[in-house]
Amino acid sequence: MKSIPFIPVIAALAVCPVLVDGAAPVVTNLTALQRAGSKLVDIQYGVTADVSPVTVGVEISADGGTTWATPATAVSGDVGAGIATGTGKTITWNAGADWNEQSTSQMRFRITAYDLAGLPADFALIPAGAFRMGDSSSPQVGNSDELTVHSVSVSGIYMAKYLLTKAAWDSVKTWGATNGYTDLPGGSSLDQAMMGTTTLPAVSYSKGTDHPVHLINWYAVVKWCNARSQMEGLTPCYYLNSGQTTADIYKTGNINIGNSMVNWSASGYRLPTEAEWEKAARGGQNGRNFPSGDTIAQSQANYCVPTGSSSFSYDVSPTRGFQPSYINGSFPYTSPVASFAPSGYGLYDMGGNVWEWCWDWYSSAYYASSPASDPRGASAGSLRVFRGGSWSDFANRCRSAYRDCYNPAGSYLGHGFRVVRNTSATGSAVTANVAVETRSFIDTDGDGFSDSFEINNGFDPKSAASTPEGVATMHPITPATPGTVELRFNAALGVNYRIEASTDLVTWSVIEPSVTGQGGAVTRSYSTATQANRFFRARRN
Repeated sequence: MKSIPFIPVIAALAVCPVLVDGAAPVVTNLTALQRAGSKLVDIQYGVTADVSPVTVGVEISADGGTTWATPATAVSGDVGAGIATGTGKTITWNAGADWNEQSTSQMRFRITAYDLAGLPADFALIPAGAFRMGDSSSPQVGNSDELTVHSVSVSGIYMAKYLLTKAAWDSVKTWGATNGYTDLPGGSSLDQAMMGTTTLPAVSYSKGTDHPVHLINWYAVVKWCNARSQMEGLTPCYYLNSGQTTADIYKTGNINIGNSMVNWSASGYRLPTEAEWEKAARGGQNGRNFPSGDTIAQSQANYCVPTGSSSFSYDVSPTRGFQPSYINGSFPYTSPVASFAPSGYGLYDMGGNVWEWCWDWYSSAYYASSPASDPRGASAGSLRVFRGGSWSDFANRCRSAYRDCYNPAGSYLGHGFRVVRNTSATGSAVTANVAVETRSFIDTDGDGFSDSFEINNGFDPKSAASTPEGVATMHPITPATPGTVELRFNAALGVNYRIEASTDLVTWSVIEPSVTGQGGAVTRSYSTATQANRFFRARRN
């Protein structure tokens, strides 16, 4: 755990009524084809739905549908919100931007249409899709537990636009007290003894009904999610065991529930996973430090700036100390929810104000073995993840990739949350396998020579047995030095080659083990005394 004991809480503004969805949208006539002579892929489809317009999302698999972790950020056309129903819809994917210098014959595209008539009030759609999880900034500015950067695909969810307010917490707490949820906290104040310190004054669970609730531990948050689900007639997500019967709904106590004790397809409320949270925070953009972009200022979020000069180049705030608009009264210096402009997907306070509990057990090494689809954290642990930074934290802790954790039984200033629900009324379709080629240097048989070069010189580009082995005769250059032979071949950027020589085109020996291409012609000189009557070739390592 890396933070001081000021940790945030996520909130939702209001209790939502149960919504009745219409028939799910239907995606029809889905095809995809790479545009000749380019790295663009045209995806065509139609969509029907009870309600128009719909929101359309794209997912991409490079392995025939086994995983859906291929980035789909460089898309344009009939994608996103406000897509009218009908036929002849087209999405263009710039594969050269998202997936450059690669090749597959097993690319698949999944188009999902969301009927937002089923979207709960005060929630935003986070569409299914892949993103780059971890510190993908350039240069990297994060911690070791934010690596390895990896591509993750998450299913679509509805996420609360707002941190959970004290008013929303109290409404559910009151209902829960007479329906089996008897130990939800949230009185008028939290005294020093409960906080385990005498260095801070006694404070309330929130600074106002429109401020985020905080000082709520992880166990209480999970139970509150179940209480709200039952209060609204939804199926709860969290249970005391893997049987997940009505009698086993988690209502009281501090229980370390695991993934098998969660109904992941339930209609009720739950905490976001760490991956769901980061995808939502990034708002459809990869590589940015903050929900608002690569830099941050106190005009964009409620966080703290070091006095004097900031040690973080991405913190460009001209003001110093706590957020000047909210230094009033006593701790905590939270702000009413939605006091700043929303980030992508229409979410508020994804960086700063209060931290947000997530579902996952924390593991500093989890990214090295994280599943590519819907990761749910380590299988066990002692600390739970929270994200987003708070009013008392510096800019580095408000970054979208920043990870922190704490004892799930702990109640601290700045610990809050926001909830998610599974999407409803969605329809999707998947293409058959599609060939996509984005390599600039295409070498089908792996012999180190481009297909176009082999074709132009009468060789079979699909057979390593038919290659321009005699490079010396095919690419001779006037020797700069007597007694040498100079050879040239085209080497792709970043590709490593070895140079081999042969006297009979059958047996080859390595004469230079490593040559790294720079995206152009490479010239090599060899002595005719040691390499007389030789043929030469370059092969990829």
